[in-house]
Amino acid sequence: MGGNGYFEFLKALPREILKNPDFRFSTPAEVVKKVKPAGELSLPEFISWMGVEKNLKAWCGNHLQRDALGALYGLARRVRLKKDERLTKVWRSLQAADHFYYMGDQLQEAGDTTRSLNPYPSPYDAYINFMNVLTDYSNTLKSRVPAVEKKGRAHLAPQKGLRRSKK
Repeated sequence: MGGNGYFEFLKALPREILKNPDFRFSTPAEVVKKVKPAGELSLPEFISWMGVEKNLKAWCGNHLQRDALGALYGLARRVRLKKDERLTKVWRSLQAADHFYYMGDQLQEAGDTTRSLNPYPSPYDAYINFMNVLTDYSNTLKSRVPAVEKKGRAHLAPQKGLRRSKK
């Protein structure tokens, strides 16, 4: 089905669903008010639909992914201090799961249908590309939120108008 067919399908879907009196649309809040829980669900660990093990390994299962995630989340404080909508939007975009999925080992497994969607020839190439982008982004942040030395460690300099939090 081409792009136009897809949109036509989505346009017609609500009308077709509402032709059946047994169906109607509800918000999550409405459903919670009307439907009683069937029971409790205990999930002591994260789960996913991806991979053989159905866990988070597709996104943070190897050293490349963990290093990239650590570097990205290491910038969180700088991003918050800057309070720049554009820089925050870019930081959030850098958290897209695909970046880390492409660095994963699971794409090397035979038969993975998403392998053809990966623009990188290897997890390492995905990692190098992401880290180059992250380095450029980090340099932009550093130029706008300078660090200062304090007791032998680098700390972020407070920006004008920001209050220091009380500890």
